[in-house]
Amino acid sequence: MASSSPFVRRNGNQFELNGERYLVHGWNTYWLMTKAKGQLQEVEQVMADGKSMGLNVCRTWGFFDGPNGLQKSPGVFDETMFQGLDLAVATAKKYGIKLIPALCNNWGSYGGKEQYVSWSTGSKQPGDAFYTDAKCKEYYKNYVKAWVQEMAKYVKSLDPNHMVGTGSEGFYGPGEGSNACNPADWAATQGTDFVRDHKIAEIDFTSAHLYPDHWLAHNLPLVDIMKWMTKWISRHIDDSNAMGKPLLIAEFNLRKEPDSSPLIMSNRAAFLGLTYDWLFASVQNKGAGAGALFWHLLTPGTRGNADGFAVFKDQDPEVIEVITSHSKRLDALRKVLKSPAPAAGGKTATA
Repeated sequence: MASSSPFVRRNGNQFELNGERYLVHGWNTYWLMTKAKGQLQEVEQVMADGKSMGLNVCRTWGFFDGPNGLQKSPGVFDETMFQGLDLAVATAKKYGIKLIPALCNNWGSYGGKEQYVSWSTGSKQPGDAFYTDAKCKEYYKNYVKAWVQEMAKYVKSLDPNHMVGTGSEGFYGPGEGSNACNPADWAATQGTDFVRDHKIAEIDFTSAHLYPDHWLAHNLPLVDIMKWMTKWISRHIDDSNAMGKPLLIAEFNLRKEPDSSPLIMSNRAAFLGLTYDWLFASVQNKGAGAGALFWHLLTPGTRGNADGFAVFKDQDPEVIEVITSHSKRLDALRKVLKSPAPAAGGKTATA
């Protein structure tokens, strides 16, 4: 029997909570920390919207590096931002939503690795120095340490119960199926490797993203997009199964913008649906496909954060229907998983 724990944990290629399988169905809202202090109603609204759609996990930014951010300079923090993060965590707990805080960004938004490189070298350089510059790496280690110290004994007592992921996009490096699975040749040159990076013992689950309209040739027919998606998802599930770790599709969506093809703009719901179908089949078969977090949920009061991928509960009915329908079948599966196993002769087993 699986051990009971109030924290989501990994058991082989599955997530568990309180000794039972934990099925992930969630979303991204990156701005919780920055909005919580002055616009807490928006944090409340996005949590209420997520809850009403049957979602249980939200991925958000636990970082903001730069003069106006959480970490204003190396090791110097803004207490107001920490208070915002505390409020975001408390609000998520109120609605029964689990949070996945990202601790750094591959891109320049909110500082990210480029800000660390700038702090370390005193000049703007390619962000890849984040991985090689000794001082830069030390700054990042000190940042993570400072967050732990801020929470003092509480986090120290809970730290062993928190899982760690890479947040990577899931690209394969040269020689690791890049030609067969990557969206294009450039993906193998990004410095990441799905298998190599996730074999690390300290990494609890595997991570991949899914943005076909950004990664594949523009105006590619929908049927070809779907074929590539099937290959991408199934390969990552298979490799995650081989590593014995759950797979989380940490970001996915199609862009709804005027410059997108009509097929993409009218088929976001179908895209989400196919992604959910693959993961649900994996869940049913006790495979590694643990769940997905779409990018990203906004409220009417945060329309200014729209980037083309945004989902609004009040204006994307077809997408919302797909999301809530997936919630309902996951709920049905949860009930099956909680039911006592049939005994010999077809009767329900009792203790």
